[in-house]
Amino acid sequence: MLTLKGFIEIPGDIPVLLTAPHAMGPRADLLTGEIAYRVAIEVGAYALIATVSREDKDYNRAKWRDTPFRKRIQEIITDLLKTHSEVLLLDIHGMEKPITSFEEITVLFGTSGGVTIDVDYIEMLREELEARDIQGEYAFMEAPQYMGGDIVSYHGKISRGVHAVQLEIAAKNRKLGERDLIDAIVNFIRRWDLTKLYTHELKKTTMRRLLKDAGAKRIGQDAPDVLRDILENIIIQTVVRAANIASTSQRKTIEGKDIRKGASGLLKKKSSQIF
Repeated sequence: MLTLKGFIEIPGDIPVLLTAPHAMGPRADLLTGEIAYRVAIEVGAYALIATVSREDKDYNRAKWRDTPFRKRIQEIITDLLKTHSEVLLLDIHGMEKPITSFEEITVLFGTSGGVTIDVDYIEMLREELEARDIQGEYAFMEAPQYMGGDIVSYHGKISRGVHAVQLEIAAKNRKLGERDLIDAIVNFIRRWDLTKLYTHELKKTTMRRLLKDAGAKRIGQDAPDVLRDILENIIIQTVVRAANIASTSQRKTIEGKDIRKGASGLLKKKSSQIF
């Protein structure tokens, strides 16, 4: 951990950056710095946590792009893009109470109108939240004022491979010792990262052989690709669940029983949550 002028930096080893620009001061988004820190430590992500009040320097505004905090965001992204095709930026914020028309929605996705992150990644995040009874929704549908500040809109560029989302989290999900939100974000990052590493590891010829061995007389052109995508998604989700089971049991080793339990829990989910 590095303490620099105006912020704390957590070095990482995966192409994921968490920011908490409003972690300090009288109008701080309470515990957002802790959320960014805990998630970063668990998954090996980068994190930048502000140590100055938003009243003095609001890092989420365009006028403060020339500060060390904002410059460091761009430096990390630029460095990661040298060795990775995509980078994920999660900008952590807090709302004191649900302000949407549906009070059960306690996490809002700020995406500048849906343009700063691939919709598939938002659905992946939504799945992990809903698995823990946390409801999330796009901010532009429920609370336009939380559509995304300057960090997301300026640094998030899908065309360059930078996917960014501002997470507005209600106070009920930012309590000390709260694990559900942390687990949801951790699982989302692990799934996202594994998807980047292992997509299309299964050979298309193997998929065709499986379909033929199952009795298919003819195989549509897209059938092997669809089967591969589904199987890889199931494998990734099973591995992430197994790793969490081992971690909860305070074991560093993932055992066969963890994989069986992870797969068993996955298959009990709705098909829309798996595929």
